Amino acid sequence: MRAKDTRIAQLHNMELFRACRPKQLARIAGVLTEAAVPAGDVLTHEGAHEHEQCLVIADGEATVSRDGVELATLGPGALVGEMALLDHGPRSATVTALSPLRVLVFDPHEFVAVLDSMPSVRAHLLGVLVGRLRSTDT
Repeated sequence: MRAKDTRIAQLHNMELFRACRPKQLARIAGVLTEAAVPAGDVLTHEGAHEHEQCLVIADGEATVSRDGVELATLGPGALVGEMALLDHGPRSATVTALSPLRVLVFDPHEFVAVLDSMPSVRAHLLGVLVGRLRSTDT
């Protein structure tokens, strides 16, 4: 199986992209780059004004912390860094690789273009963000 076909199949299995049609998945797969992240590396730094990328965890786990308190563990399919791209504000949390990660990286312009052209992805992303907000209230 070709690398792009593998990526399309992988995207289809992720909750965020499950509602996408094959043509949409092919477009998304075409704008993502893949990167390896060693365990212990920090993906985002709380309070930093980093707007260069948004990541989807493909393999591995990462921890989310705020003010040194662990809030969540993220696994395959989790989105990292989308809030800072959407509002151009500082990173809301520190995300650290718990294990070696394989991540799919969105360029900020491509991330916005995907959201603008794919309302189903945008709607699902809003649901994810609302869920995160609700979970921080409990």
